[in-house]
Amino acid sequence: MRPPPRLRLALALPVGSARSIIAATQVVIYLLRHLGKTELDLSDRAPQVRPAGTRSEVGITLFAAVVIARPPDDEARARLEQQVRERIERYYARQGISPVYYDLQAL
Repeated sequence: MRPPPRLRLALALPVGSARSIIAATQVVIYLLRHLGKTELDLSDRAPQVRPAGTRSEVGITLFAAVVIARPPDDEARARLEQQVRERIERYYARQGISPVYYDLQAL
């Protein structure tokens, strides 16, 4: 018996500030509630030391992946991707981060 087809959504979300951490947390909660088990990993890039008086952005990225049953057709897959993108952009915009630079891949 062949296992059912699956779709893997892979995300790379910026978490370089308190506001972006809040937004990324909201995205992860959305994934957990609506798509299921979500794997998380955090980049190990440490904060860079900058001269006093300059804005310091920490280049840390949260990686999230969720594996779900593959939607039956390309239209459903595109709709799912669009819903996830809308949520990401909405949560970051609520924190005053717009545009948000993230990566979403459906594999």
